[in-house]
Amino acid sequence: MSELSFLYINGLLEILNEDTGAFIVDERALFRPAGLAAFGRSRGGHLEDDPRLGRTVTVQRVESMVAEFAAIEQGMMLQNLGLMAEAMGLGGFPNFANHEYAWFESLGFRMSSMRASRYLSMPGWVGMLLSWTGRDVPVPLPLGLQVEEHWLMRA
Repeated sequence: MSELSFLYINGLLEILNEDTGAFIVDERALFRPAGLAAFGRSRGGHLEDDPRLGRTVTVQRVESMVAEFAAIEQGMMLQNLGLMAEAMGLGGFPNFANHEYAWFESLGFRMSSMRASRYLSMPGWVGMLLSWTGRDVPVPLPLGLQVEEHWLMRA
């Protein structure tokens, strides 16, 4: 989880200053100025509103830059935690492991499975077509974590 307000504010202050002078347009409003028309150079302001100069950026691009900066920061923190754990002899380097069920299997969860067509709520005829072609694969599902007789987590 990232707190993006700080990055947004600092990013806007950086790209809207006198040195950078980027001009932000709203691609969802036919590329009209995003509330910055009065600050364009053509109206006496300091922002470069001439798209030929390469300082025009869309709202979507600004949002993408903020998200990328947040992801970079999180990646650096994860790398530092991994290096620290490795230096302490607690394990290897952490890698990104986005897998829907492998972690549950590794931790000993009781597992079941469901056909992909049902898991994805496909119409019945699509499920039949997938079955006939051998493509309606089973999708593993965690049911819960049980230690001895006690359920610690249950779906």
